[in-house]
Amino acid sequence: MPKAVTMKISEEVDTLLDEVSAEVGCSREDVLRRGLAVMKAFSQERKQGNTHIGFVADLSKLNSEVVGVL
Repeated sequence: MPKAVTMKISEEVDTLLDEVSAEVGCSREDVLRRGLAVMKAFSQERKQGNTHIGFVADLSKLNSEVVGVL
C-alpha cells in the first residue's frame, strides 16, 4: 500500500517541480519518483565504478555530463 510523505521544500524547488511536471506532462509525484529512480540507477552504477551521468544524442559522443550527484 502506498505511503504518504510530507516534506518541506523551498519555493525554488516547488516552482521547479511545477515546471518539470508541466514540461514532461506528469504529476509532481511522478517527477519525484523518476528522480529517485535516476538516483537509484546512479547509485548502482557508482558501485561498479561508473561515477558520472551523461547525456547523448549520438551514442559515440557525450553531449553533457552531470557530476556531484552522490
